[in-house]
This record gives sequence, structure tokens and C-alpha cells, in this order.
Amino acid sequence: MPELKMDEEGYLLDAEGNRLKIDDEEVKVGNAQTKSQVENTIRERLSRQNDKIKALEAQANRTPELEKLLNELKEEKASLEEQLGNAKKAAQDEVASQIDKLSKRAKELEEQLGQETKGRVRDQVTTAILAKAGDRFINPALDVVPKLLSVHKREPAKNDEGKTIDGQFVDVFTLKYKNDKGEEIEEALPVDKALDVMASLPDYAHYVRGSGRGGSGGGTYVNTQNLKRSEMSVSQKTEFIGKHGEDAFKNLPE
Repeated sequence: MPELKMDEEGYLLDAEGNRLKIDDEEVKVGNAQTKSQVENTIRERLSRQNDKIKALEAQANRTPELEKLLNELKEEKASLEEQLGNAKKAAQDEVASQIDKLSKRAKELEEQLGQETKGRVRDQVTTAILAKAGDRFINPALDVVPKLLSVHKREPAKNDEGKTIDGQFVDVFTLKYKNDKGEEIEEALPVDKALDVMASLPDYAHYVRGSGRGGSGGGTYVNTQNLKRSEMSVSQKTEFIGKHGEDAFKNLPE
């Protein structure tokens, strides 16, 4: 049987390009999409996808929105990949190009999200360490925080049955120390225990505040710069606490 083609209106054409007739009636394929219709449909979807990407770039510094839009981007990419298997050859190159761009953009966003998440976790852990350190150490921001951050790990929280609790986590710090029997052990500890261990280790004795020294900072701090804890970076918090003390930091507005 000779190969048949379809014109833009859906009518079948013979080898000479004439509309095929059966019993003197032209044969039209119902519910068929022409190459132009397929291409237009995909172009419209890609246009909407580009709008989403532009909106995503405008929201890039807002992590929750970034996570949501990144998921939408992945879903749209999967949809385009499915269409690629069914699209006409004329549209395949265009769709393949868009998928390549989406893949690269998704990778960039995942890396950006990873960096933002790492920075946010580091900020949270630093604040927790400083809050728990109290006045036991001379300069916890410059001495204790870097050490504990270097051995920090965030793990999923588990219930009494050992099953992971969705959306919850615990921060632990792996340190080596000697137990009551004089045996050297390495253990992942919560922040309170980790600070107790550091305060007891000879290697960190020079970090510990002597019994004759009181307070945790250099007197009363007047917040003339309208500083807020939530707006300060980790380095700013570290510098502030090292200069003015833990109490002054706690007295800053959230």
C-alpha cells in the first residue's frame, strides 16, 4: 500500500498530493492533529514554562518558594519528556533543546538550594551552640563554635521504635573523649553534652573561663544600629558575640 500523508485540514493525500477519495468522498481523519498543531501546542507549553523560570529567578532568594517552584519545574520537565516521545519530528529538536535548558537550570537551582540550606543550617547550629555555651567559655564564638561546626552532623529524628519522624531532625557533634573508666571513645553527642566534654578536655582548657571571671561580655551594649538577630549572618553573630558577649546578643530583638 502506498504511503499516505495528511494535509493541514486532516484529509489524507495520495502519493501525488491529491486528496484520497473512497466512493467519491474525500477521506478525513477525525480527531487528528497536524504537525503545525502539535508544534503550536508544545510552543505554548514551553512559553508558559519560560514564564515559570523567570518567576523562579525573581524568587531565588526566598528558600521556601524556591523549593516549591523547583518541584514544579521538575514536573513540567517530566511532562515535556513524555511529549517528546509522541511529538512530530519537526517539533522534537525544539522540545529536546528546551529539555536540555531545563535540565541545566534545574541543576543550577539544586546547587543554589543546597548552598542556601547549608548556610541556614550553619546559622541555626551556631545560634544553638552560643545559647547553650553560656558564660563557661572565654570566647565561645571564636573558639567553641568553629570546632563544633567542623564535627557537626544533622540527622533525622527517630521515635521510640527507631522509625524516622518526618520533618524533624537532631544536631549531633562527634567528639573523642575518655569515659569514667579512662577509655577513649568517639561519640555523636547533642550540643549540651558536647559542650560539657569540651569544657572538660585538657586540649580546650584555655577556652574555659576561670572561676574568678564572671559575665559573658564587655558591659552593657546599647543597640544604636538597630541590629536584629534574624537579619545577622553567621559571621556577624560571631563577631558581635566575641566583642559584646552572649548576654548582649540575647538582648537584641529577634
